[in-house]
Amino acid sequence: MIAVTFGHFRGDNRDIAVTNLSMYGDFREHLKSFQPTDWMVFTYLIYQMTPKTPAVVVPVGEIAKNCGISESTVRSAIKRLCTVKIGEQRILIVKHRSGSDGSPMENLHVLLPTADEVEWFEGTVNSDPPVNSEGGGTLNFGGHYSKPCNSVGLLNINKPPIIPPRSKKTTSMPKDDDPALPLFLSWRHTVYPELDDEYTLAEWKKAHIVLRQMVHKGVTADDVQRATSVLIRKWKNRDMVTMHALWSHWATANTLGSSGVVSQSALSAIRAAKGID
Repeated sequence: MIAVTFGHFRGDNRDIAVTNLSMYGDFREHLKSFQPTDWMVFTYLIYQMTPKTPAVVVPVGEIAKNCGISESTVRSAIKRLCTVKIGEQRILIVKHRSGSDGSPMENLHVLLPTADEVEWFEGTVNSDPPVNSEGGGTLNFGGHYSKPCNSVGLLNINKPPIIPPRSKKTTSMPKDDDPALPLFLSWRHTVYPELDDEYTLAEWKKAHIVLRQMVHKGVTADDVQRATSVLIRKWKNRDMVTMHALWSHWATANTLGSSGVVSQSALSAIRAAKGID
């Protein structure tokens, strides 16, 4: 239902090479598979092809500039195109490339790949190279790719770089000189005075991000103890006064007095700000 044909015609006193994207049969039912930007990117790639080079290397920036869209939109469109099928026909496969030193290179885009080409680029077995149906012999993927085998004239494949998995940041128990530790212990002793100083990693994980914010703002252990006590008296439920709740209601805790009501100094400041005094 979709095909690319190549030819020449004479015009303006020149012999002009022509690339045609053809749709046949009832292609209308497949239009919903494409978003507008997908079709724009797809046709741009199509017109970079030649009869013997079904794979093209086009920088994302070039596609974005010529299509009038952002690079992130181009990448999203290419990602979606790799999932589109018209019947059994894949629209696009993409191969990541790297240089001999492992540095990343521009991706290779194989448009309307045959089953052999899909196996060539995505298969797990060392299959024979795809054959050029228009004249015999192996297809020339623009000198960008070929698969190692005994065939004459093929280049070695540029395997994609091996990228180690991104290491997950792990939280460990704080050291004794950690500036956030006194704040944590002050909160813990105030909320649960019956507990000893032994705490678990799970407890620390729940609190350490908020504690870093407190340290950055110059909060002291005494500040934490006073604010925690205020909220416990106000809410009458110590289990509600988590580190996150404490920090979220920090302004309230620092406005309320020890009795759980707004202090006179806070009232004076509010009155002055409103111009009442």
